[in-house]
Amino acid sequence: MNWERIGRYLAGEASREEAAEVRRWLDEHRSDAEVVAALERLTRAVRESGPVDVEAAPDANRLLYVGD
Repeated sequence: MNWERIGRYLAGEASREEAAEVRRWLDEHRSDAEVVAALERLTRAVRESGPVDVEAAPDANRLLYVGD
């Protein structure tokens, strides 16, 4: 399965036909379905946490790797 299709499916942007194809694929590939379900939970949590300040993100990442 194409990750772009899965992304559209998770974002609610897939056509009916494409969404049905992804659901069939997920039904047939249970271990992949578990990964997609985890990704869906994560993206939902990020979406619900509010807007992300992409300008501040590089500084926050730097703090993870640079000591005092």
